[in-house]
Amino acid sequence: MITSRRVAGVERRALATLALAGASLAVGQFLLVREFVSLLYGEELVIVAVSACFFLGLSVGYGVAARLQPARLQAALALCVGAQLLFPAATRVGAAWLSELAYAGGWLFLWLFGHAIVFAAAPAALLPALLDRRRLVDGSPAARVARLRSSYTAELLGYLAGLALVAACFHRPPATLLALYWSLLVALAWIVGARRRWIAALAVVAAVMTAWLPRLLTATSETVYAFKHGLDGARLRMSIDSPYQRVEVVERPGRGRALYLDGLQNLNASDLGALNHYLSVVPATLLRPARALIIGNGTLSAVEALARRSGHLTSVELDPGVVLAGARFFVDPRRLAKLANWSLHVEDGKQFLARAEQRFDLIIVDVPSPLTLQEGFLHTREFYAQAHARLAAGGVLSVQLSGPLRANDRTPARIVASLRAVFPYVIVVESARADRSFAYAAERAPFTKASLEEVALVDDRIVVLEPAAVDRRVQAARPLTLDALDVVVRRGLERIVGRYFAAEGD
Repeated sequence: MITSRRVAGVERRALATLALAGASLAVGQFLLVREFVSLLYGEELVIVAVSACFFLGLSVGYGVAARLQPARLQAALALCVGAQLLFPAATRVGAAWLSELAYAGGWLFLWLFGHAIVFAAAPAALLPALLDRRRLVDGSPAARVARLRSSYTAELLGYLAGLALVAACFHRPPATLLALYWSLLVALAWIVGARRRWIAALAVVAAVMTAWLPRLLTATSETVYAFKHGLDGARLRMSIDSPYQRVEVVERPGRGRALYLDGLQNLNASDLGALNHYLSVVPATLLRPARALIIGNGTLSAVEALARRSGHLTSVELDPGVVLAGARFFVDPRRLAKLANWSLHVEDGKQFLARAEQRFDLIIVDVPSPLTLQEGFLHTREFYAQAHARLAAGGVLSVQLSGPLRANDRTPARIVASLRAVFPYVIVVESARADRSFAYAAERAPFTKASLEEVALVDDRIVVLEPAAVDRRVQAARPLTLDALDVVVRRGLERIVGRYFAAEGD
């Protein structure tokens, strides 16, 4: 006879298991999406594709779970848990190897889909199906509805707890969250009553892998950079996950350090000199601003030179992980600490401009090329209008164009067209050494062509395009606006196709 006490005990155990499954699902989803966005490089389309694969994996998991008997469900659950203990070491090595194949994109996305099924099916489909077959079922409709409500509540609360666990591990070594995730997986296998030898084997593998995690993660990351990025001899100096992206610092013998964000190179130390010179030092030297603002430049590499040329300098950077990487590897934090006229704000640049009361003589926008919507917003006509409203009389907005300005509808021309939609005067400097152009926008001419040429780097050949020449080059370009960010999708698609789906030599 089934007693009410036994029914209550089974139900409590099931709810606890579902809460644990929800936590595992949240952490696993974060780990999988962040890993594959970094492996496939973090353009907006990649982020969408990786997220879609995860949810497709959920659907496949539900379909499979509905057809398996309890014994096979239990075996499939143990197999999925065991496979995840090989993550991300096997994932990275496999991706590095697959990237060497022709039309690598198909293989890499198939690799992603396989991972999505393993990560999503175990906690979200296999485990609930196994519990449902074991629970003592009361056939009344009211009881089934109540059980369904309590089950979803338990899983949702567990999911929220998993998100809190992820947040607590931001900016910590990646091994921290991974070790916690493996602990959740082993606990799941134990609580659902998996065979003792399975649990023991999973626990031993998890313990051994955890002991080697820091070395293993570093070695496999360096394998990815060596084979997938073509950086022979690369050494990983830092790897953390921030709320926004994976932040990594890679050092290559004889080439210096480079900052990678979600697998995409943001900058390298050899580029910083020319980039910072034309974007920041040149306008600050000519203007000598009483108040200067720099949005971006998370490495803080331009701060010291700007502070020397400004009455007061304000830095705004969205990602604290990038600031941490900059302070450790690209600047001397002790020198920055001595700057009495500099303040740092870790927040969104748009929000800072919206609430700022003071006006600035110089605003510098040092953000990546618009490969995601978040980055695209900072190149729009609306954002430049927001910056214009915070400029003092005679103030200048300085922007790097992520490439040379040409007479086409590509990204540099679109950015300049956005500036021209707001500012009457835009002058552009093309630098051979920096391998890109820089735009200075204002209400009226803040400095002359001759003055720009005087402050150019001595070993650089620059071309100064005055407003008439600028207008001729951007006459076919459309401004970027909040409702016209097609360049994000177009560039992302071009990069994915060119990188993964074009035969060698195409």
